[in-house]
Amino acid sequence: MELVELVELVELVELVELVDKQKLILLFSKILFIRFKVIC
Repeated sequence: MELVELVELVELVELVELVDKQKLILLFSKILFIRFKVIC
């Protein structure tokens, strides 16, 4: 894993901690659902 990827991952984790976890899960499930619909 490159250093840049590691830094981005750390920033993402910090962002996740800031954002309400339920909202994030909802958003993530919506994205997954949309991708699933596109594939099918």
